[in-house]
Amino acid sequence: MWIARLLIFGLPWVAWPGKEDPFLGPKQAVFLVGCWSLLLTTWFSEHPTALAPWRNPWTRRFALWVLLFGAWRFWGPFLDRVPNGDFAYNMYIWEATLYVLTALLTVHCLTTCWLTSFARATQITQWVCQSSAVSAVYVIAQRCGIEQFYVMAQPWNETVGWFAGFGNAGMMASFLAMTVPLFLLFSKRRYLFFLAIALLALWISGARFAQAAAGVSLVVYGSLRLSDRIRPGFRWILCGGLILMACIGMRLAWHPLHQDERWPIWQETTRLWKQENADRMRFSWTGRGLETFPFFFMQPTKGTTPEIQAIVQKGGWRTAHNDALQALFEWGLIGAGLLLMMVWTTVRSAWQRRTTMLGIGWLSAASSLLMLSVTYFPWHTAPTAFLGMMIWAMNERQELSA
Repeated sequence: MWIARLLIFGLPWVAWPGKEDPFLGPKQAVFLVGCWSLLLTTWFSEHPTALAPWRNPWTRRFALWVLLFGAWRFWGPFLDRVPNGDFAYNMYIWEATLYVLTALLTVHCLTTCWLTSFARATQITQWVCQSSAVSAVYVIAQRCGIEQFYVMAQPWNETVGWFAGFGNAGMMASFLAMTVPLFLLFSKRRYLFFLAIALLALWISGARFAQAAAGVSLVVYGSLRLSDRIRPGFRWILCGGLILMACIGMRLAWHPLHQDERWPIWQETTRLWKQENADRMRFSWTGRGLETFPFFFMQPTKGTTPEIQAIVQKGGWRTAHNDALQALFEWGLIGAGLLLMMVWTTVRSAWQRRTTMLGIGWLSAASSLLMLSVTYFPWHTAPTAFLGMMIWAMNERQELSA
């Protein structure tokens, strides 16, 4: 498990100062090499580990769709090329396809080989909490002006927030938000201290979407702890209270959301998805391909509003800041539908098997990940993506008891 430990502790700090992309690119490289190192050392081990079953049938269907769809979008233009033609074979689609397949294989490897015992799952949870606490401490140090190495490493002239080694305050806050309920799984006082530090770093970040996701995970954690201790009749009251709280939260967030820059981005993504498919319905079902969002978004069309044109001129918008909406745009109804069924099956299975504190904690972390997936892009940055893979693997585990 030393490779997983290296990725958990190392990915948030990987950077290459002085380059055009000092944070995201180097982290992606380490992520890809680390995942394949984990896979190869597992598959070619002299003492192979007994495999646990994988019970989510939608994962296989989704993986096949990702492979066939990516191959179609890449090999179609490549085989149809003409002599001395433009070199445009959708390499970005094929590269992104390989990243997704790598993530799926790594999650399967973690679930079926490495997380089959309660002791290993507990150890992984401790590593994640410790990594989050270290990042939070560094953020506080940056805020106090003690350490500025990573702030100076960014290519922009002005410092925007404090972000430890992530390169962006939102990425850092997303990482911390997904780990918040995990601190409550341990009775040792130092983990409560780690939780306080993480919450302080979240407040310093100013990322309201991450703060909201952390709050949701804590509410889910508390509700899961109480659900098995109260009478069945009172559970409906608890569910009703949670729904009421959700409605109030949505009402309070509605106006700030419209004032946020993400709202017009989401509107434009939806418009592009509808407009580009008006004459060719097949794109509504199959999407445009992985990582094609920047290509279409950065080329304003006839219906582009002045507000979107101003945002495009700023540059830097590589994602829709809504992974769920971007999945619909790039994978279409078929791919997004398979993804939705896969997520639903995992969450439902984890809900039915919440027999230990460990299972409750990681299911609560999944609620934070799901919320971030519709307000940010945790699956497009290596540290948060690997943590999301850990959350997925933990909720797919067959055995949740000690």
